[in-house]
Amino acid sequence: MEFNSHKEPRREVELFDGHTRVAIDPMGCRIVSYQTDGLPWLMSEDESCPGTFPMIPFASRIRAGRFSFDGRKVKLLANNLPEVHAIHGHAWQSEWEVLHSSPHSAALVYRHAPNDWPWQYHAEAVFALRGMQLDIQVSVTNDHGHRMPLGIGWHPYFPVTSLCSVTTAVTHQWLLDDELFPLRKAAFRLAGFKPGRERLDTVFAGWDRRLIIRWPEKSATLSMQASSPYDYLVFYSPNDEFFCAEPVSNLPDAFNAYAGGADESGTRVLEPGATARASLSLIPEIESESAS
Repeated sequence: MEFNSHKEPRREVELFDGHTRVAIDPMGCRIVSYQTDGLPWLMSEDESCPGTFPMIPFASRIRAGRFSFDGRKVKLLANNLPEVHAIHGHAWQSEWEVLHSSPHSAALVYRHAPNDWPWQYHAEAVFALRGMQLDIQVSVTNDHGHRMPLGIGWHPYFPVTSLCSVTTAVTHQWLLDDELFPLRKAAFRLAGFKPGRERLDTVFAGWDRRLIIRWPEKSATLSMQASSPYDYLVFYSPNDEFFCAEPVSNLPDAFNAYAGGADESGTRVLEPGATARASLSLIPEIESESAS
């Protein structure tokens, strides 16, 4: 699917270490470029890609934007028209404040005042570039007087080549309906797949939080390593240009599943004053000087 992104004057935060550069747009805390000598590790922002963005306070869709939590009925705005469901929270469409910026690191914060999402909270993202490796730490703190539901995720866009392959390990796949909401979980063993040849839009469980992408034409690889609570992997490969491998903490429509008593939704409950944390590392490697 395509996302509607805000087009505003660019105020990028730039990190650089040697030949590697990262550009972050405070609008949505989006990574709009991540390259080494012109070799892209993530898709740069363009008309088909909004950049790699955080999903807070939930990943994926909430059916019609409606759910109940602790007796409170919530109706979220549809935030990616013409889609009728609320998707990926609101932090990716909101302005973040730059708390700190240096050549090798940056920290940004988003402070949410209650609106259609009725809980006050703040989220911080800390980026650190070490050589080619990019580490991302995220925290979300409940500043409200009542507990709130929470999901966290990242939505990275990776470039596709004809020989590109992905290797990871999962134990289950969630079968989805036509609107991409979970139906049931099935045992599934996954060794790897080729995004340029396979069209997928699915959710995997039992993920070991590790993934390796190989671009043989570029003599390049990238390892993605995640921490808890990134327990699920969403994989989306719609075309020959990009694919998404999304570490997330919750299933689609998680809050409704939680309200219905489901044993497995990925919903975190954040008590007043409590903080949830998650980390993600992108570790590129160029195998020869002939990479281009």
